[in-house]
Amino acid sequence: MDTVLNEFKRPVFSSEPSEVRRRLRSPYPQGWEKVYIGETEQTITISEYLYQEKWDVAVRMLEELLKKQQLPMYQRDPSKLDMHIQRTARKILDLGEDD
Repeated sequence: MDTVLNEFKRPVFSSEPSEVRRRLRSPYPQGWEKVYIGETEQTITISEYLYQEKWDVAVRMLEELLKKQQLPMYQRDPSKLDMHIQRTARKILDLGEDD
């Protein structure tokens, strides 16, 4: 069971994950902010909950970019890093267009 929490961390409603996602994809009241995932006992934002797979991919892309920033090849030629940043930004935006 997953539970939607309001801004005061009080439960708004609980249900199976598929039902929670369905209700959150349609307009919901402004005070709803987080989701408590019963299976992992983790509290995350509604955006993270709805786009969990895409969120994980985007975070991994950004982590890789930060690691590459330290490589000598990118430190010697910052324009290559800039090009890589542009490509990564495009890929992240493309992730959002799949909906």
